[in-house]
Amino acid sequence: NAEKFHLLQVESAVARHRTESSGLEVDARTSQNKFDQLSTELAQLRAAVVLATDTLAQVRARVEEARAEQSRSSNEAQAAQASLQAATQNFREGQRKLQEIDRNLAQKTARLKLLQQLQEKWEGFGEGAKALLQGRFVAELGEQKFTPITSGLEVRGEYAKALEALLGSSVEAIAVADLATAQKILTRLEGDQIGSVCLQIAEQGAGNSVAGVSLPAGLRPATDAIANLEPTHPAAGVLSACYLADDLNAFLDFWKANPSFSFLMVATAKGDLVDRRGLIFGGYHKKPANSIVQREVDLRETGKAVVTESKAHDAQRALIEQLNTALVEAEALLEQKRKDVLVASQIAASNTTEEKNAQRAQADAAQRLARLESELTNHQRDHDEALSRLAKAQVLLAAAEANVTAQKEKITAT
Repeated sequence: NAEKFHLLQVESAVARHRTESSGLEVDARTSQNKFDQLSTELAQLRAAVVLATDTLAQVRARVEEARAEQSRSSNEAQAAQASLQAATQNFREGQRKLQEIDRNLAQKTARLKLLQQLQEKWEGFGEGAKALLQGRFVAELGEQKFTPITSGLEVRGEYAKALEALLGSSVEAIAVADLATAQKILTRLEGDQIGSVCLQIAEQGAGNSVAGVSLPAGLRPATDAIANLEPTHPAAGVLSACYLADDLNAFLDFWKANPSFSFLMVATAKGDLVDRRGLIFGGYHKKPANSIVQREVDLRETGKAVVTESKAHDAQRALIEQLNTALVEAEALLEQKRKDVLVASQIAASNTTEEKNAQRAQADAAQRLARLESELTNHQRDHDEALSRLAKAQVLLAAAEANVTAQKEKITAT
């Protein structure tokens, strides 16, 4: 009986160990399933972290590119702003210069008009000369046109006073073809008591030239005062045997040493004059109020200046058109560059926001991965412990089952 009771106790222990072992097996399988599930999730999460990291790198690259584009477009906008300022300055300077040219042109044009009016009125000429020049002797002379001997001469400006001195009263001289014509003119002037006149007779004035004369330094023919003077021009005859001297005293010393030197008159650029009769006109020469010779110089030079200023005006107008075009283009370029800056800034801001989101997503994934790895580590430990308990339970079960077998054999043997 005692053996049977012991058998019951041993079998009871087997049942208990079997129940415990079965429970531990269930726990082990559950733990294994959980481990497998966590491992799968961990692999997926690791892949997600890698993807999030790659995405973040790509977004950061776009951010850097967008910032570089923003910086480049900003620099281009600043350059466009500087170009616009330069174009504006050039345009304003061009306009200022045009206004200056306009003023100069207006002044010169007004000056030219005044000189032309004085010339048309024959200002500076005596009443007799004006009557002849205005064509009041048609009945006696027909439709002949008369001009002063100074009309249209290309007088060199630096010799205007010298030429005025050499011509003296003959500065008003009017060229006529012959003595007969001159006599008709003089008769009419005297008969009607109009006034006096100085006439230059072409056929009578050619014998005064002195050819082959050797001139000292500082002395030159008076015709040098006039550019492009034709030998047949009346002024050439009037100025024959007349000279230009660089210095009055130098010529007087030369004349004293060479009393046989043949000349009619010698003048300096200042207006000093030496007459072969022993007359010397010198000192300080004031500019005459109505200088006929100077007016010819002023007419020609002012006319050239008007043409030059007109060309400068047209060139400046064309330049301003170009500057205005450049200004408009600079304004359009700056406007476009400002738009580019705005677009680049918007893209950079959008990419920066995307970078923050990608960074947050990558950080979240990394945190989840860290937590899951920790959880898997803990679960691995628990799983290993469960397997260990199962193994111990199975050992105890096997021992209990062996005890049952041994007890049964013992009972049978008795």
